[in-house]
Amino acid sequence: MKPKMIKILFLFCLSFPMVNQAQLSTKVIKSFPAHIIIKIYDVASKIELSEENQLKIGKKLYTSDSLANVSLANGESVSKIKKYYPPGKKFLIGILKPEELDTYLYELDKKNRFLLALKSSTILHLEPQQTLEIRKQEKLLDSLKITDYLQKHQFCNRKLDSILSKKQYASLMNLAYADESKKETDNDWKNIQKLKLVPTKDSSRVYSQLYAYNLEKNSFLDSHSKKFDTKQSTEIKNLIVLEKQPPVLTRYNILSNFIYKLNLFSIAIQYEKELNLNPTQIDSLLSRYRELELMKYKDKEENQLLKKTATYTLYENKAIVTILDPKQLAILLTNKNKKNAIQIAQENWKELEQQGLTNGYDKNSQLQEFAKYNLNFLVASDRLKMNNNPINMFKKRDVELKKPELLKQLDAIKRSEKYTKVAKNQLKW
Repeated sequence: MKPKMIKILFLFCLSFPMVNQAQLSTKVIKSFPAHIIIKIYDVASKIELSEENQLKIGKKLYTSDSLANVSLANGESVSKIKKYYPPGKKFLIGILKPEELDTYLYELDKKNRFLLALKSSTILHLEPQQTLEIRKQEKLLDSLKITDYLQKHQFCNRKLDSILSKKQYASLMNLAYADESKKETDNDWKNIQKLKLVPTKDSSRVYSQLYAYNLEKNSFLDSHSKKFDTKQSTEIKNLIVLEKQPPVLTRYNILSNFIYKLNLFSIAIQYEKELNLNPTQIDSLLSRYRELELMKYKDKEENQLLKKTATYTLYENKAIVTILDPKQLAILLTNKNKKNAIQIAQENWKELEQQGLTNGYDKNSQLQEFAKYNLNFLVASDRLKMNNNPINMFKKRDVELKKPELLKQLDAIKRSEKYTKVAKNQLKW
């Protein structure tokens, strides 16, 4: 999205609270009774009113009151004096300019995208014929009395899609989601700031990137009109996240354990403090993270049954050694495998108990020994996958030779059981 358009939309969002803080002129306040002042303020709180228009509304209301009072005095029923108080739209015609009236009516009904298009005619560069057609459709919508928000959005979308150009329609969707996207961006920014992920000098640029991303995502998905079914919406959103999400937001999601894909690059980001990563390394990890997950996504799109785990692992292993130094890599692999090593140790102990081999042994000390061995083995195995050289082969073999005696006994039992099972199967044949 062009920076100029982003700026326009940002100002579009900021205009709402400014309107809500509208002030009535002193002259107006002194000219009319309280109940009329309240009605003038009701309009002024939704659209900026000049003093002249405030006075016009006040005078028209005052005249309506006078005529209504005369009618009541002449014995007319209350139901008949309603004619002096037409609905807001009819009442304001002749006082507000068409574009001002459009803005006011939109503030009353923000689900009406016809009114949004009309109030944004300058931004959308509407042709006179387009404006006329939109007004015609808005009048039709009003006559249909559609109250369901989803139906209203869908009705507007169908008509506007045929009236506006693709560029205009896309701009309209941006306008429709500008305020929501700003709120989402403010929340993202607040979270990112908590972790101090952005230098002060880059704040404006990064915030703009976040806003552009949220706006593009929200306007394309158009969740208010349920443009896509749930499955489609999820798939499209996932792709937008992979392709468009600013790296800083991906980084925040990983660090806060929110929504992200688990791979070697995201694990490295999780432990960025322990690894003492520099900005260049972080950028490289986030870039590789995106490349890998996009690769997986596209492969799945082509063939869901395709299994390319080895390809992805090879990609991770080749890339990670070009980003991290040996010390960082060692820390990463240790942290990556620590939890798994403990789980395997617990499984080892359970199997040993079943075999009756744990008598006389302290469980905690043995679990620590098993976990240490398993961790060393997993790290050595990962290193060998990353670089299948003699040194790494030797290191893995050295770890295997230091396997705890109880685990060696367990291995021997498993081999014996496997041999017995194979022998029995052969006898059956």
